[in-house]
Amino acid sequence: MIGIMPSDCFNRLRELSDAPRKWQQNEAVFRRDDLVRYLYLVTDGEVALQRDTASGSRLVLQRAIAGNLLAEGSIASSRYHCDAVAVVDTTIAPVSIDRLRNAMASDQELTESWMTLLARQLQRSRAQAEILRMKGVGQRLDAWLDLNHGKLPARGRRRSLADEIGVSPEALYRELARRRDPQQQSTSRPRTSASLQTSDRTRPR
Repeated sequence: MIGIMPSDCFNRLRELSDAPRKWQQNEAVFRRDDLVRYLYLVTDGEVALQRDTASGSRLVLQRAIAGNLLAEGSIASSRYHCDAVAVVDTTIAPVSIDRLRNAMASDQELTESWMTLLARQLQRSRAQAEILRMKGVGQRLDAWLDLNHGKLPARGRRRSLADEIGVSPEALYRELARRRDPQQQSTSRPRTSASLQTSDRTRPR
């Protein structure tokens, strides 16, 4: 889920960060169980914070674009709990956790901005949990669009959207195609109670 951090927090973290460096598309910024030494301020591109489940599906917990801090919750952990992978060529400014903690110890405004950032992240996490409880692809997509100002990711980045709302890429593409086809929308029949009961027992695919 996308969310831009407060500008004052972004600017202050940028002052604390190391020099930006580039990650190529599909390159890992970090892997699950790596030691936590940095937070990552995305200045250009996009990174997916993701976790592969035991069933083989992939769940995207965060999509960090320019203006986002990646995996801010890891400041309280010794190791990362997910993989972070560049969706496209991406530029990131690493922020030393030790440096950030020292700065917050003496900077009340930074601490308050950080609390605001974490509160927004909690709101996004709760919203994503609600999306994943919804049954149909259309319902999940509608809810995601409502939370992201009605804007879809660029075409090359929509696979990560499918992962984020917990459906297969094929199911997402079919839903998007249906919405682009007015005839298909007008001829689609209402779902019966039997079909609703059947779909409620399955994950959208």
